[in-house]
Amino acid sequence: MKQTLDNDLTMMSTVRDYMGVHVAETTGVPAITAAVASLTSLIAQIDALGTAQGSPLTGIASDKEVARTTLEEATFLISETLGALAAAANNNTLLEEVEASRRDLDVMSADDLDAFATRVAARAA
Repeated sequence: MKQTLDNDLTMMSTVRDYMGVHVAETTGVPAITAAVASLTSLIAQIDALGTAQGSPLTGIASDKEVARTTLEEATFLISETLGALAAAANNNTLLEEVEASRRDLDVMSADDLDAFATRVAARAA
């Protein structure tokens, strides 16, 4: 968090704490009670967002890599089976639609891999 924002949050917390100590003096003024409640809610929201922002993002890239590898493997196995079926049935159209090597799958962009896997699944169905 930027220093100025951190200073603002510290000041808000100080005001909240001060008002919490002097509740007896301000109980008769509803506007002050409402303002302190609103300030307390705002500080809680800022703290929650700060916690979420400070959470580490490690592992996301490796999770994506595992998901991609799993998709590549499943797509390759199905496309090989469909390719063999197409070759046995002399169906060159199907063979062209589902034929891909492991390297072909590996170098495809994420969108192209998704489109190819969807096409292979559709042809398998």
